[in-house]
Amino acid sequence: MNILYRCFEDDGEFLSLVGALKTNRTPSMVTGLSDSARSVLLTALLKANGEKALILLPEEKEAYALAATFSTFDLRCFVYPTRDFQWGSPISASHIFEQQRLSVLKHMLDGDFDVVIASIEAACQQTLPRRMLKTYTLRFAVGSDTIAFEQAIAKLVDMGYSRDDKVEGPGQFAARGGILDIFSPQYEHPVRMEFFGNEVDSIGHFDVLTQRRFEPLDAIDILPATEVFFTSQDKETIHQFLWGELISAKSSLRKKRLQNELDRLHGGKILSDVYLPLLREQETLLHHAFSLRLVLLESSQIKNRLNDAVDFRKEMVKQELENTDSLLFHEDHFNITFDEFKALANQTPALVMDHFASPSSLFAYGTMFSFTTRQSLAFANRTDTITDDLRVYTDNNWRVMMVCENSLEASNLTNILKEKGICCTLGDETMLPKVAQILIVSATKNDTRVMNLPGGFELLKTKFALLTSSGSQTRTT
Repeated sequence: MNILYRCFEDDGEFLSLVGALKTNRTPSMVTGLSDSARSVLLTALLKANGEKALILLPEEKEAYALAATFSTFDLRCFVYPTRDFQWGSPISASHIFEQQRLSVLKHMLDGDFDVVIASIEAACQQTLPRRMLKTYTLRFAVGSDTIAFEQAIAKLVDMGYSRDDKVEGPGQFAARGGILDIFSPQYEHPVRMEFFGNEVDSIGHFDVLTQRRFEPLDAIDILPATEVFFTSQDKETIHQFLWGELISAKSSLRKKRLQNELDRLHGGKILSDVYLPLLREQETLLHHAFSLRLVLLESSQIKNRLNDAVDFRKEMVKQELENTDSLLFHEDHFNITFDEFKALANQTPALVMDHFASPSSLFAYGTMFSFTTRQSLAFANRTDTITDDLRVYTDNNWRVMMVCENSLEASNLTNILKEKGICCTLGDETMLPKVAQILIVSATKNDTRVMNLPGGFELLKTKFALLTSSGSQTRTT
């Protein structure tokens, strides 16, 4: 396992931060870290305190980059994406992001993760309540008869699955002669179950194209097909609402729209998200994460991004409400505001990590910590000039790790530096450099990438330098 995160273990500020997070019940602020140093420090914190975390950022694209970095340290990391709400008739709407979100929520429910990363917009959108996720997760086990074959079919329909002759994608199921095929969104392949009466006789994943089973299982959990689904009771509630609206409707256009919705409801068609306020308590990703360490990266940007997202949603809702045949109501039900987010965030001690201290604070911080880091220069294509930097490092007793793209590059660099009189050691990702030592490692091992870092950094207090062959060519403090 990569042990780069241990470069912080000699830093007194880091040790104080570890202690504060263990004991303090108030938010903490950390400043002064470059992007690369911040991801390594976060890893060190989680491993030191044995915590799981929900990390929120301003933009979603940053979440995927951070997730790639965490993979370097064998952390089980999942990105919770943003979804689009469907207010019209979702005839051809894709549910791929909803299914990804459900899969993440299930990992959180089971504790099968280390880190969940999300944009602030995604974290503040309404999602399936934790209670309903528990209730509507079906568990099948070989030898069990806790749910009969026909009951399972009825339950799958309630959970948003569509019944088809053959399963081809997530959210579908097929039933024939005691065989039940289900494609649950958290799996790459569908599952086939054979029943003997009402008892499950066998379970296994199968290939969609060949229909051949390849992975026998003892038990399996089946998630709802979509983030928004309507049970039989829900549909009765929607029917009563639509019927009441139809009776009171004055325009023929609205009457037609309402009648079409009733026909869709009774015909078993997919319904849109406009009915959510009728049926669900308002819960977000944050409601699933009260037991986790909440981490906010760039708090001012998070606040601005959430306010922009809320304003954009309000404008969309306003335009929809101006449509005379619109069914949309409860315009503020689809995401929470910044003030509501702040109230939720205050229920668990948050860790805020900003590049620079900001005069406008989101919380009343109990502790504040400052690190002195600097983004290091990439050394690709400058082996002639890097030698001067390396001599300065070793002369001043720095520990230096140089990360190359592959083992061939690492070997070549070692030979080049030795020819130039630089003392260096060829190692691997399980090693850290000693004082006044230059350690050269490869980012790949057996054609598998073992290090994903956005760039190098310097820890000025503890005299540690991480140099990468690619990344930023300019220094920032």
